[in-house]
Formats: sequence, structure tokens, C-alpha cells
Amino acid sequence: MCRSRAEGGRRCPGGHTSSRDAQTARQRLCRARRALEATEATGDAQAIAAAHQRVADAQEGVTAARILAGADQPDPPNAAGLYRAERQALSAYTGGESASINQFVQNGYQVPDHLADDRDYVRLMRQQVAALKRAVNRSKLTTQTKAAQAVPAAVAEQIYGPVGSGVGQTVTQDRFVSLTVDHAPSEVFGDVFIYWHLPVGTRALDVNASGVPCKRDERELLLGPHQPFLKARDELIDGRRVIHMEGVLPPATPRPRGQRAAGRAANI
Repeated sequence: MCRSRAEGGRRCPGGHTSSRDAQTARQRLCRARRALEATEATGDAQAIAAAHQRVADAQEGVTAARILAGADQPDPPNAAGLYRAERQALSAYTGGESASINQFVQNGYQVPDHLADDRDYVRLMRQQVAALKRAVNRSKLTTQTKAAQAVPAAVAEQIYGPVGSGVGQTVTQDRFVSLTVDHAPSEVFGDVFIYWHLPVGTRALDVNASGVPCKRDERELLLGPHQPFLKARDELIDGRRVIHMEGVLPPATPRPRGQRAAGRAANI
């Protein structure tokens, strides 16, 4: 059964990983198998073939989740707390695959049409993005941090609009974003400078402390996609466009009354 526990359901069988991604993948496989059974009863050959394909895709998702969760082989984290799949994904991102990874995220977690039939590539992209997101989401800043970024003017206008527009509004990045700390932004990457003011608790991975080979002459932070930021300032300074972004932390979710009572009892 693939309903949530709140709806009276139970966990789908198969696999022994317990991460949310793994559970979601198993539930998707359960639904695909049930849909295949229903479709086979219709006798529609074309629909049955499509249902078989959905089952195969769902099974790939389960396999990817098992690998990421370390279900099939020992996978101790390194000193920075990153597991093998996360280290490999971060190494790929910093090693030249950032554009492909971000294209996958920005395209709704889909590969370009000309690569859609390459099942190995599709699986690789799913694994890399899932591992990167997991690594970033577990990494939270413990001190208030100011970071910087330089982007081409055309990119800045595409993401943030014309100069001075949207100030005071929330912007959500639909990609991974690489920032530099303790260094001024470099004009090599673009003529628009963006300064990021990141509060304590912001999800940001310190690449230099990750144990993955990287540029040691700069401290790089990696922000994950879909984090909200407030556009605080956007102006021209001596002919250069300068944007200031401020991190917006989601409000704390209060625990249900029963959980609070259990927590107090445990502390007695």
C-alpha cells in the first residue's frame, strides 16, 4: 500500500533504506506496478508497453536511492560528514560538470531531449543532483557569512530583472549557486557583482572543508536550489551593477502538542 501513514497506509516493501528519497522511490514503484496490473487487464498493447516502461523507470529510481543511501555496500562518511556518492557528486560539480547539473535542475529534473534515451546518463544525473542536494541540506552555516559572486550582465537581467527592479521581493534560485568567501568577485566571471548576506542556519556547503579536491586559493560555498533570498539592493555604483541578496530562513515548524509533551517527559 502506498498511502501515507496519516491515511492509514504503511511503508512499501522492498529494500532496507530508510531515507525519505528511498521511501518515495519505493512508493513510486508500488504505484507503477499497480498501474501496470490495471493496464494489463485492458488488453491495450500500447498502454501496457508504456506501463512497463514506467515500472522500469521507477525501478531505476529505487536503485539510485539505494546507492545514495549506502544500502548495498559500506559507505562511512569522511571527516566532513560526506558520504561516497556526495563526494563524487561534489567532485563532478567542481570538476567541470556544474553546467550540466544545473541544466538538469533548471529543466525540471529532466535531461535534454537528445539525451532522454541514454538511461545511464539519466540515472547519473539523478544520482548526482540528489547527492548534492542532500550534502548541501545537511550543511548549515554556524556564523553569519558574507559571500560574493560575479555574473554576466545578461544572466543578471534574466534572473533578477532590470537594474533596480524587484527590490524587497523574494527570489528563489532554481539552480546550485557557487559563491566565494573572503575574496572580491572576479570580473573574469562577469561584470555584475552580487553580494550574499547569509544568516546562521543557511544551507550552504563549504567546498574547501568537504575533503573534495578544489581550488585552495579561495573559500567556496555551494548553495542548493530552491532557497529563498530577499533582493535587498540593486543599483549602479560607478557604472557597475551591484546586487545585495539576503538569506531568508523558513519559520520554525512547531512540534505537535504530543511531541512537545513527550520531549518534556524525556527531559525529566
